[in-house]
Amino acid sequence: MVSRVCTQVLNINDTSLTDKGIRDVCLAVAQSSAPLEEIELALNEITPQGAKAVALALATKPTLRRVNLRENELEDKGAVVISKAICKVG
Repeated sequence: MVSRVCTQVLNINDTSLTDKGIRDVCLAVAQSSAPLEEIELALNEITPQGAKAVALALATKPTLRRVNLRENELEDKGAVVISKAICKVG
């Protein structure tokens, strides 16, 4: 019997990834076959530029049910980009 472990939760809160780091993480998430259900991205200094990468990950992972983006620097622009991605998936 072959056993496969699938990551369902990715917690990288408070790691100061900034936009460059978040782009790398979100690209990996988008390319992964893991059925992620939650991504914790709080306290990572994500700006509207980084929000585009988060939106890409959201658009490619219909299994996502929760994304924690609290205490980032998204501003209204970033929030709009992310909400549009959520609307497309939902």
